[in-house]
Amino acid sequence: MYDNLEMILTKEKSPGIDFLKTVPQYLTAVTSQGQSQSGEYITGFCDSLKVNISETRVKIFDFSLCKYWLGDNFKTLTKGDTRQAIEQISDTLKLPLALAIITRIDFAANFIMQYPDKIYYPYLGEASYYKRLPQPNGLYYTNQLRQLVFYGKEYEQKVKRQPIPELYKSRNVLRYELRFKSRLRQQFEKLEITAGLLTDEAFYSGLV
Repeated sequence: MYDNLEMILTKEKSPGIDFLKTVPQYLTAVTSQGQSQSGEYITGFCDSLKVNISETRVKIFDFSLCKYWLGDNFKTLTKGDTRQAIEQISDTLKLPLALAIITRIDFAANFIMQYPDKIYYPYLGEASYYKRLPQPNGLYYTNQLRQLVFYGKEYEQKVKRQPIPELYKSRNVLRYELRFKSRLRQQFEKLEITAGLLTDEAFYSGLV
């Protein structure tokens, strides 16, 4: 399922919208605003969504689509859920976000294991074209384009002081994430990766 995403809607994709004039009214909190080399900007939140607005683009980043729609990322976000979540964000911000360019995708799953997650890490060896990086609560494989990440999901929830759903309490939950961090067009061999493409059957099945 999809977890963390980053999306950018440019002026070229929505020429009739004045971003700085219309979008800030839908923010629930403003954290910063001012001038940069690119011009005026406003950064804030629309509920759990982090939003950066400038004259030329709206960027939504550092958020989990699964948490946004389902409340946590223990549950499985389906393809239909993904479509509805993007439609709701579009309606909330009054933006055509199906046209937004996706610049990061985290695709993830939770596995209920027989033993605690740390038991398994020594058995996960090297991976071609990745650097293996053991972590205090997990195992990362990383290169310039992607990360493969394994960690104990229940431990993460306790550290963040977030509730654990009843189904997963006192169980060994191993989290696996495949993070596409840059050059998505080259990785997926597409002219562009849009939010609307995320629910395309062939694209979604390829990620699975």
